[in-house]
Amino acid sequence: MVFGKKRIYEILSSDSDSDQNSTSDEEIPQSLPQPQVKNSSTKSHSTNETTKPPLAQEVIYTGKNCGIQRCATLLNDRETYEIIRKKVQEVEESGATPSLKCSTLRKKEKGVCSKSLEEAFQLLGRDDVDMNVMKGLCANGIPFNVLKNPQFVEIVMAINNGPKGYKPPSFDKARTVLLDECKRHVDKDLAPIKDTWFHQGVSIVSDGWSNVKHMPLINLLTVNSRATMFLYADDFFGVEKTGVAIAEYLIKAIEEIEQYNVLQVVTDNAANCKAAGKEIQKVLAMYRANSKLELLKVAKTRFASHYILLKRLLVCREALATTIVLNSWKEWIKQGDENTRKIGALVAETIGSDFFWEEVEHVVKITKPIYHLINFADGEGQKMGEFYEKMDSMLGEIQEIMKTNKYANCYSEMETIVIARWTKMNYTIHCLGFFINT
Repeated sequence: MVFGKKRIYEILSSDSDSDQNSTSDEEIPQSLPQPQVKNSSTKSHSTNETTKPPLAQEVIYTGKNCGIQRCATLLNDRETYEIIRKKVQEVEESGATPSLKCSTLRKKEKGVCSKSLEEAFQLLGRDDVDMNVMKGLCANGIPFNVLKNPQFVEIVMAINNGPKGYKPPSFDKARTVLLDECKRHVDKDLAPIKDTWFHQGVSIVSDGWSNVKHMPLINLLTVNSRATMFLYADDFFGVEKTGVAIAEYLIKAIEEIEQYNVLQVVTDNAANCKAAGKEIQKVLAMYRANSKLELLKVAKTRFASHYILLKRLLVCREALATTIVLNSWKEWIKQGDENTRKIGALVAETIGSDFFWEEVEHVVKITKPIYHLINFADGEGQKMGEFYEKMDSMLGEIQEIMKTNKYANCYSEMETIVIARWTKMNYTIHCLGFFINT
């Protein structure tokens, strides 16, 4: 048996003649140097006087090619082999030494066909899982293309990496809590793209399609230099795709995206889509023929947008009054649906009302000092030393303006609102800055 790298012990048989005639299964390579043999003396290990054969011959190899060789006698003795194998296993499992993990005896314990059997059972288990997936797809009418979808692959990976015994969410949880949370995640991912609409503008792309059930759909996409984003698709089953219907659908999308962000609307060259494009441009074309300025709309991200909107509205008053008396405007109102006629009549009534324009003028005059103060604070340079004085001057200007209009009795209420707002953002350092500046 092997005990070291430089010594090999071969257990001798009691029959020396048979040992000389028999040959070993694993002979010593001829390339090894000739061994030096030392005969050990015979010792008795029992109380009787029977003499046992010599225990061993010590064979010592010297040189570069010396190494470990298997003991042929031990391999032929299965009973002794099993005893030694169990001892090797006990030593390794006890953690006494890690050097026996690559032992030939331990490798033989695993068996030759254990790995192949394990792989065979895994293949059978995978076939069962694949069949369950197929049954689920077929039972719910899910197309096989979903297997190519990266989201489906992520689902499988999440289940594999999830806790053992994972169960899918309930129906109520999926359609309430999880659906709302999923929508928030999607909105969060799309927020950086929507932020580019204000700076870069966006093109609306629309086209008609049919789904797998042959139901007519019209989808909407937004395109700019940052990315292309799918907005939504509406079902037009039972709705005639006329130019007016498509125009209302596109105008709704333009209002959601904000008109000042939209650069153009792109559709196909079908007759109804061309009619929709003309319908969208009709109102703006009538207004632009009488004014070089564009109408503005209140925006959440714009600075003092209400004041700017009303001021622009006063500038465009004459052009708006001219537009509502044109024959083309009246014809457009008559050809529209009931909702269009109501809105057109309300717009014409509002533009022709002197009371409306008088109210706009009062609001613009009262808010003008506030606009100038905010514009001053938003400018460049050091403002802290002058801001306290500007605030006091603004209240004086508002009081002088309100003395000459019908809202003179409302100044105390206006002052209370402004002071409350100023108290929220006022700090002692503003007073110190004013004192140092003076």
